Amino acid sequence: MKTIRYIFGIGLLFLFLGYGCKRDKMESYAVEKVHPHPDSLLAQFTNIVKKGSSGWHATLIPKSGGIYSLFFKLDPSGKLLNMIDLDDNSAKKAKEGSYTLTATANQAVLSFSEGTYLDVITHKEGFRTMSADTSYSFRYASADTIVLLGNRNGDELKLVNIPAAQIQSYESGLLSHSLTSLSEYMEQKNFHSFHLSGVGDIELSIDSANRTAFFFYGVNGLPKMETNQFYYGINQVLLKYPTRIGSHLIKGFSYNPTQKTYAVLSNGANLDLRGTNSPTVPLHLLLGNGLAPYVSLPSPKLIQALPNWSTDFGAIFEESSQKLSTIGAGFLMLSFAFNIETQQMSLNVLFSLSGNVYQGSYPHSYTKTKDGVYKFTALPLNPLIVVQGNANIIKAHMEPVLALVKTDQFSLTTFEVGTAFLAQMTSIERPNIYFTGYPLSPDDIL
Repeated sequence: MKTIRYIFGIGLLFLFLGYGCKRDKMESYAVEKVHPHPDSLLAQFTNIVKKGSSGWHATLIPKSGGIYSLFFKLDPSGKLLNMIDLDDNSAKKAKEGSYTLTATANQAVLSFSEGTYLDVITHKEGFRTMSADTSYSFRYASADTIVLLGNRNGDELKLVNIPAAQIQSYESGLLSHSLTSLSEYMEQKNFHSFHLSGVGDIELSIDSANRTAFFFYGVNGLPKMETNQFYYGINQVLLKYPTRIGSHLIKGFSYNPTQKTYAVLSNGANLDLRGTNSPTVPLHLLLGNGLAPYVSLPSPKLIQALPNWSTDFGAIFEESSQKLSTIGAGFLMLSFAFNIETQQMSLNVLFSLSGNVYQGSYPHSYTKTKDGVYKFTALPLNPLIVVQGNANIIKAHMEPVLALVKTDQFSLTTFEVGTAFLAQMTSIERPNIYFTGYPLSPDDIL
C-alpha cells in the first residue's frame, strides 16, 4: 500500500502500515426511533423511500471493515440502478437490479437482488468468500436519512435522499472523476502536507489500494501517526470517522475541479493541501514513521557519489576505505539503521571480500532532542551474533568513522536534489562535517 513515497534516481519506497481508527457509536446520528410494529415500520419505510426523489447516496460499512460510497436509483416499480466507488468503472457504469420492501415478524426489510455491486464487496470467512449483506432491516430514520443494519453480517447501510442535481452528477460520472482526480493529484508531488494551528505541519499520505489515509506529525519531538479509512463523494473524499489531531477534527478532503486542488476539511474550515518535493514535517519525526528508518551512504568510489558531502567527511570515509583495502576489503556502504521504539541505532557497514558481500553491525543507543539532535552511544559487541562478529573483525579499520559517530552530535535535515531529496546529517560540534544519504535500506540501493 502506498504511504509516504521516496523517489530519487534508483528507487521508490513503499512503507506498509496497518490500520488504527476508532468507530463512533450509532447514537451520533440525529435520529428518532420508529414504531416497533412491523406493518407500521413497513408503511413508514415505504413512504420515506418513495416520497422523495429516486436518487440516494449510500455509505456501506461492512462488519468485516472498510467503507464504501454507493449511488442507488430506486424506481417505484422496484427496479434499481446502482454504482459504487470501488474503481473507475464501477463509479460510472451503473448495474441494474431490483429491490423489495417487505415486513417480517419484527422488522421492515429492504432487500436487493443478485447482480448489484453489493455482490463484489467480499471478505473471507475461513475458506468461504462472503459478500456484503443484501437484506437490511430498518433501524432509524431522520428527515431524508435512513439507517439500516444487515440481517446476515451486520453491515451498516446509511441512505441519504439526494435532489435531482446530485442525481445528474452521479449519472454523468463525477463519482468516477473523484477517484481519478485524487490519484492524479497525489502523483504530482512526492509529499503533501497541511498546517494545523497548535500542532504544526501534518504529512498526508494516501493508500488508494487499501482506501486508507495516513497522517504523520510530531508532538514534543515525538513521532505520531493517525490512520483512517476513506470513501469517495462528488468532488470530495471523506474519512470513515473524523480524525482528531490536537483540537482539530479532520473530516476529509474537498476537491476544486476548476483549480484542480485539494483542501483539508478541518473544524469547518478548508485548509490548503500543499505538494512538495521533500517533507515539511522534520525528517527526524518521519524516519520509521512513514519513511524507512535508514540513512544509507553508498561509497562514492565503488557505488555512487552523492551530493553535499563535505571535504572533511569525505576524508574520514576515505580513511576507513583505505584501511579496509589493506585486508583486501572494499567499503561499499555505511548505513544508520534506527529503531524508534527502542531508541537504538545499528551502524551497519557493508564490505566486499573475496567476491562476497558481508555486513558488520555496531550497536548504539541514542538520545534525541525535540528539535532532532542525535547523540549516539556505542554498545558492546557480541561476537556470537554474526554481523557483530564481522564488525569486530574490521573494527580497527573502521575507527575513523566510529570515532566520529561516538564523539559528535548530529542534526538530521533534508537536502533537495531535483524533484527528490536526501537525508543530511551535520555535526553539531564540527559544522564542517556533513554528509547526505538515502532514506532507504541498503537492500533497496544495492
